[in-house]
Amino acid sequence: MRASVFLLIAAVAGLLSSLSHAELRTDMYGKQVEVPEVINRVICSSSVVTYLVYTLDPALLAGLNSRPNQAMRSFFTEATLKKPVVGSFGGARNLVNYENILSVAPDLFLHWPAHNTPNKHEEKLVQMGFPLMALNLSTLEHYPATYRFMGNLLNRAQRGATLADYFTKELDTLKKLRDRIPDAQRVRVYLAEGTDGLLTVTENSVHSEAIRLAGAINVHTQSSFNLRNKERISHEQVLLYTPDVILVQDRHFYASIFKDPRWRQLKAVQKQKVFLIPDFPFSWIDQPPSFLRLLGAKWLVHVLYPDLYPTDFQTDIDYFFGLFFEKKAHTAHYMVP
Repeated sequence: MRASVFLLIAAVAGLLSSLSHAELRTDMYGKQVEVPEVINRVICSSSVVTYLVYTLDPALLAGLNSRPNQAMRSFFTEATLKKPVVGSFGGARNLVNYENILSVAPDLFLHWPAHNTPNKHEEKLVQMGFPLMALNLSTLEHYPATYRFMGNLLNRAQRGATLADYFTKELDTLKKLRDRIPDAQRVRVYLAEGTDGLLTVTENSVHSEAIRLAGAINVHTQSSFNLRNKERISHEQVLLYTPDVILVQDRHFYASIFKDPRWRQLKAVQKQKVFLIPDFPFSWIDQPPSFLRLLGAKWLVHVLYPDLYPTDFQTDIDYFFGLFFEKKAHTAHYMVP
């Protein structure tokens, strides 16, 4: 208890000192927030936002949402891996470590609001005096503006502009490729998540945006009011969908799908049109629905419409990781067909 009180006093003292040189800034939803003129320590509501800040400058991160897995550990900087875990402020886990937040005394808290408003944990941070600013990550189309916004906010304008320009160019290329695909030739895709493959996402969900961007059709055509939610369906429903291709998130399910007689009823399984989604250092399609979905959409075009893909995909992979992470991973991790 005494340690927590000491941390609170220290954090408040640091916050008051930083806000003595503060300025009003407007977030991406039009809300004015008083933030320090110089921002050196940032924490984020979720891994989606944290990874975005990481690509701008890893040194800005004051904490992580969860402990990195082995793939991330081989990819992130040593300094990043030593950051304390502050927890996640949304989604299923929703675990927050306020003591660690107080210990790092962040200058700013960045979040991606589910309904354009803070949740109860984010409201508590505001009550504690930490500035809270919202980013708009509703679709990949918003990412160029978000990168520019963050670059200007965090004094990384040139880096933000570089990543925004790349995003804009690649989105434009993907949309042009998509427009060349006749409706009758669009591949029908089922996104199989979970350990049994029966967790999926709606057509209009943020989780399936890479499928749409790649010019494919999500067979689960239902719409949802909550674009971040996922739905469980029956195996009978998957059979009725008769997808051309199945995208698999879970490695254990991928290893079993070709042996399971229920799944072998599907032509996609019989024709070996089942693909494990690349997940290095984390998923290219979902879990989390991050900036890597841009690369995921490019991978899907390469997999689903190889004759349309304009360049060598491995070269694109190397460039992407060099630009966003300043790292190069081994080809084996990419699961490129």
